[in-house]
Amino acid sequence: MRGTTRTTTRPLAFSTQASVTYGPAHPADRPRLFKLLLRERLNFAAPYTCDVEKCIVVARTQGSLVGGAKLGRVSELPDTYQLSSVIVDEAWRGQGIGKSLIRRALELAPDGSTVFLTTLRDRRGLYEEFGFKIATPRDQVPASLRMEMAIGAVLFSVASSLIVMVRASTTDGADGADGADGADGADGADGG
Repeated sequence: MRGTTRTTTRPLAFSTQASVTYGPAHPADRPRLFKLLLRERLNFAAPYTCDVEKCIVVARTQGSLVGGAKLGRVSELPDTYQLSSVIVDEAWRGQGIGKSLIRRALELAPDGSTVFLTTLRDRRGLYEEFGFKIATPRDQVPASLRMEMAIGAVLFSVASSLIVMVRASTTDGADGADGADGADGADGADGG
């Protein structure tokens, strides 16, 4: 997160405004993240598999956590990360929060790193906005992502819908997907 918290404004009913702030997660956020991820059948262990203050970006409004995204290190490959568990509470979807979370999570990746993700095929276009492309055998897909694909295929019967995408050699984690306040497809649930 590089020590910054950013705010965007989201219009609410009755012409009121609520601020959405973005920043690192805190250990106390784990139960809420767990609940959001479990509801969407995502990797509900995500808040418990890393130091949340270093790898999970969250969105808050009016003091409540409304979304999160994880960028975790892939241990088997140098300078390689996985974007996962992008989630926005149903009541807050369609406000650009998902895109903002993705952008901020990608900012955590050091320059020159490679970022992988698994997603459903119909969400491909969203991640292409951030410079991702469908991974090929040359991209050295990490074993942990291949395992995640296999588990997802067995548990959720989505084998034909899952794809692995890669964003290679980032030079600036802030690239991609302007217009964070518009409607977007990242306001649902994604990743492992």
